[in-house]
Amino acid sequence: MSHLSCNWLFRYERIGTNITRTGTYFTILTLLVGVAAVNTGNNLLYVVLSMMLSIMALSGFESLLNIKGLEPEIAVPDEIYARTPSYVAVKIRNTKPISSFVVRCLFPENSEHIEEAVAFMVPGNGEVVLRCRAIFPRRGRYRIEKLSLITTFPFGFTNRWRTFATDIEVLVYPHIHDVALMLMGDEEEAGEIEGARKEGVGGDFIGLREYTPRDKLSLIHWKAYSRTGKLYVKQFADREGTRVLIELGDNASDSDIEEAASLAVAHLKAGNLVALKLGTQKKIDYGTGDQHRRKILTELALFNL
Repeated sequence: MSHLSCNWLFRYERIGTNITRTGTYFTILTLLVGVAAVNTGNNLLYVVLSMMLSIMALSGFESLLNIKGLEPEIAVPDEIYARTPSYVAVKIRNTKPISSFVVRCLFPENSEHIEEAVAFMVPGNGEVVLRCRAIFPRRGRYRIEKLSLITTFPFGFTNRWRTFATDIEVLVYPHIHDVALMLMGDEEEAGEIEGARKEGVGGDFIGLREYTPRDKLSLIHWKAYSRTGKLYVKQFADREGTRVLIELGDNASDSDIEEAASLAVAHLKAGNLVALKLGTQKKIDYGTGDQHRRKILTELALFNL
């Protein structure tokens, strides 16, 4: 599971209000009852009019109180891939002692990428966490600049909202699909594969990777376990392994970039050393591990944009 990076949001607009269709109908009905009461002098109509006006006043006051005191915090995954569902987490903190009800969270400028979510109750002096489903169609950088909290509580007569500004930049990696790794000598699709080093039991230390049941217990890196709580094993170079060089020309298409990213991820997962050459100038040297994988994916995400 990807980790989340957090960013605080800051309010930059006052509370906004607009009337809903239900509120419009109720207002018109209230006016008609008022006209009828004045024209007929019927005491029962005056009682009904008073009740309707009280409901309108209560609705306005309660909706304003419902949206006040809410402070959101947003967190996005460290790794997001194009056309792959992920989730943006929004924590809503209620700073007032009274609970808030039916609060919608949406991203007005990214609504085509990030779906809205609803908190049916945010307890007084408490908090809730919402998961907004997100799908970004293409690789590259996206900006999340606004988040809105909206409520129609209690009667749905008005929309009350608060908009918060943020400065979050999301890097979306190329879409990753399953690929079949090429054997030695099958070089047309896998890029240039050279006889070199692979993971072995001797030679130079080349990094860490996650532990699998097939690994020897003697290779476990216990210091990494004490820091992260996860088991990693040490990787050493051997003389008869493979290096994989993936090359892309300056005119590479998005499908070429996705294929390169998928190959890089697959080879790194298999323990091979992977290098990336983009055009005629930029090259990432051979390496392995999660940090090297992210470096390759970052370059591919921004290539030719």
